[in-house]
Amino acid sequence: MNAATSMLGIALDYATSGWRVLPLAGKVPRTGHGVDDATSDPDLIRSWWARWPDANIGGAVDPRLLVLDVDPRNGGSVEQLGDLPPTLTCWSGRGDGGRHLYFLRPTGQLAS
Repeated sequence: MNAATSMLGIALDYATSGWRVLPLAGKVPRTGHGVDDATSDPDLIRSWWARWPDANIGGAVDPRLLVLDVDPRNGGSVEQLGDLPPTLTCWSGRGDGGRHLYFLRPTGQLAS
């Protein structure tokens, strides 16, 4: 299986799991409306990867979630965030400590 087929297969697996995905050029959406174009429609996903076989996979975050992106390459650290409850954490794989921390989104309006 080549890399393009693998990315398509992974995107389809995500969609089957109920995740909405979209193709990326690096970290930038290839579609005109970015994350608003994310879908779990397998036919649309196949057409995107036929058009952009080298695309990375982006995903729309469930609105019930809040994801913190910690990026040490740009000066970010978990320590800057203060005390946080234990949560699901996905490491970047770069080996630099980058990670995403997933939380249930609190009710009400949030400020950045």
